[in-house]
Amino acid sequence: MKKVINLLLLFVFFVITSFNTHAGVFVRSVSIVDLGVLPGGNNSFASDINDGGYIVGRSEVEPGVYHAFRIGGLGMHDLGTLPGGSSSAATAVANNGLIVGYATTSSGVTHAVSMDGTSIRDLGAFPPEHESGSFSQATAVTKEGLVLGIVNMDYSVIWDLNATPVYPPYPPFTRIGDGFADYAYDMNVFGHAVGHSTFEDLGFIWRDDYLFYLVKLSPTAPDDTAFGINAQDVIVGRSQMPSLTEHHAVIWFNRTVIQDLGTLGGLNSTATDINQRDMVVGHSETASGNTEAFIWHKDFGMYALGTLDGNNSWATAINERGQVVGSSTTASGATHATLWNISFGFTFDMLSMDILPESVTNFVDVFDEGAEATVVLLSSPEFKPIEEVDTDSVTFGAKRASPKTFYLKDYNQDGIGDIAYIFNIVQSGIACGDLKAILYGKTRKGSYFEAVDVVQTECSLQQEQK
Repeated sequence: MKKVINLLLLFVFFVITSFNTHAGVFVRSVSIVDLGVLPGGNNSFASDINDGGYIVGRSEVEPGVYHAFRIGGLGMHDLGTLPGGSSSAATAVANNGLIVGYATTSSGVTHAVSMDGTSIRDLGAFPPEHESGSFSQATAVTKEGLVLGIVNMDYSVIWDLNATPVYPPYPPFTRIGDGFADYAYDMNVFGHAVGHSTFEDLGFIWRDDYLFYLVKLSPTAPDDTAFGINAQDVIVGRSQMPSLTEHHAVIWFNRTVIQDLGTLGGLNSTATDINQRDMVVGHSETASGNTEAFIWHKDFGMYALGTLDGNNSWATAINERGQVVGSSTTASGATHATLWNISFGFTFDMLSMDILPESVTNFVDVFDEGAEATVVLLSSPEFKPIEEVDTDSVTFGAKRASPKTFYLKDYNQDGIGDIAYIFNIVQSGIACGDLKAILYGKTRKGSYFEAVDVVQTECSLQQEQK
């Protein structure tokens, strides 16, 4: 019987090692931060967050009057308005701190603006030289100074802040689309823009000076809109369902491949932004009829982010650190700008870790108080332990034992160094009958991970011999 069990373990080991390494991400915890309001206000809304953690949006300064704000290291800062204007809003912030949005002019007309924290620039509308009263609004910005916007609710443009003004003092622009009613909402670092075409009732991507329409979730349902795009041209938004009374958050992996992201139990959902790791945020109706912010990833699906003790919340943007901003109702009924700090973990399959790399059976003695086990965290193209692991955070087994020491060696001979840890087996908490053991740790960026491998204990061998 003992020989049969050992052969079975050997077979299982080789079957496991025939698969490619895979890392899966999961949400470990979420903390919610109330970002507050500007003095004199009751309500505020966060629109965007850059990779440095700077947040922009709009906040009341008196009932019904909003000013653009920026939140950095010194709290919420009022970005002001155009000369003579009364209101403003910040809609997007680039990684270099450049902010765009909209503000009212002295005549009460809304114009797209750019802001740097100390000054505000009017971007005008079309054509600015003889229609100074026309409406415009900025929706996205790159650190290179390209600004996406909507003009007169007729079409969209891209302003170039660094080019010589064509209509002084307004910057030149490029028109998006071939007709009217093409509204663009987001743009990636390459200047590729996404939005909604009213004439076609389709979402679109604008790139290479051409408008490409996006495939619909249902061939019989109109009204698709794209709200977010990342550097890989992966797009998110919403698509109408066949019932024509519901719409769902969707992701377009390219313009011809679409996936329904579902809901949080309600009828409708919308995806608003996506980062480079294909993490998607938005909001969804729940089974109770409320609306709640969510984050979605292919590894864990749609995950509710919670509220500021109110009934509803909405997520508008996510950065590369996985920080999410939006707004939430409070217990008092006000709506406040909100930050969700998400702690992610990464679960790796059994190839990511090898207990006793010189052994096939992975036998560990759980009774010898001096027995040790070498546990190797293996590298892969997706995960390089030497570069990414916070070694001080690593623990092993049910009792989370710390390693006695560690060394570097390329055990899997892939040209990338592996980390081998030495643990006391008894201190790790491996017990009779255990068939697996887990290595825990954090990356240097603060994300948690777990790695698993099979074990065989002395207790199980004794039972096999009886």
